[in-house]
Amino acid sequence: MKNPIYIPLKGDIVDEALAEYLNSRDEIIHVPFIREASEVYHFGTKRVWIKFEKGKLSARVGGGFLPIEDFIEAYTDVEIEKFEYKHREVSPDEKRALGKFAAGVVGENSPKSPKKIREELVKAVQSGEFTTAFGVKRGNSPSRGFSPSRTRATVSPDKRFQSP
Repeated sequence: MKNPIYIPLKGDIVDEALAEYLNSRDEIIHVPFIREASEVYHFGTKRVWIKFEKGKLSARVGGGFLPIEDFIEAYTDVEIEKFEYKHREVSPDEKRALGKFAAGVVGENSPKSPKKIREELVKAVQSGEFTTAFGVKRGNSPSRGFSPSRTRATVSPDKRFQSP
């Protein structure tokens, strides 16, 4: 059984090379490549940069590149598992248990309502249990400045990042 035909965007060398590779494979690829932009694709849920150099396709992984064959072999099972988990059927017992858990965590009468959690965090910061930290986002323009209200977070004494 042949793979479905991948139709490249004309004039995009990487997309044309990827189409040639995918259409010439004998094995079925169960996870599709979807073009987002020039050299940028989605492979299942994974966003990946693909380059075509010296007649070979490579996918960026971490700080380096894998040949496209190795990339497909390494990530196909992971993406299939993600898809199966997301689309699995949940038994009525699981639904009931999850519902009770969620109600206990965020319910209006629950001690862990969003309002209560915020109050507890404010108390913790005021008592010194947490330190207020500010993250500064670098922008293109030095005149942009930064707004502490947009980037506020807390760090617990054991160095764990927590967002309010």
